[in-house]
Amino acid sequence: MNKVIFLVAMEEEAEYIKKSFNINLKIEKNFYKSEKFDNLFILVTGVGVGNVLKTITNCFNEKLFDKNDKFINIGYVGSPSYNVGDIIDISCAKRLFEPQKVKNLNKTFTLKSVFADENICKNSTLYTADDFVENRELTEKDCVVDMEGYYIACMIENVHMIKIVSDNLCLKDCNEAHRKECINNAWENLLNNIKKVI
Repeated sequence: MNKVIFLVAMEEEAEYIKKSFNINLKIEKNFYKSEKFDNLFILVTGVGVGNVLKTITNCFNEKLFDKNDKFINIGYVGSPSYNVGDIIDISCAKRLFEPQKVKNLNKTFTLKSVFADENICKNSTLYTADDFVENRELTEKDCVVDMEGYYIACMIENVHMIKIVSDNLCLKDCNEAHRKECINNAWENLLNNIKKVI
């Protein structure tokens, strides 16, 4: 049976998945396994390109997973056009300041049946930046930005990326309590829907 590996950048993101899928056995420093489901794992890559490249390379080298496993990258993104708490299904990943570098996602493994309802999930292009991005730096409408996705897509062919909008690229005018509520609701909705297909 192939493994299903959730890839997240931060422990905070991993906590939602750990609780939802009972994934709590630590195998390595940042690699967790479910006690209940033999094939479910979480890899916390760390934020940014350096952490992603190092962590994923180490896992392949140590044979913790292989290219035939199923990978789900879930994480936070900023967006000038989507609402906080929106769930975004990524169609392709690009480098923000080098848009000619495009990685179309090879969705041989897809969760599309979960997201047939557009009220649950919207499609978008993901831009990956090497640092935090402010709203004024984006010119494309209906896009999202993170700091890892493009590099994950380059290293892992069989990845499905689903992102949760955590901010609108500016936290100054944000109602933090409302933001957290929207994010918590998005995680619950997303993970409940993923449970139906894995």
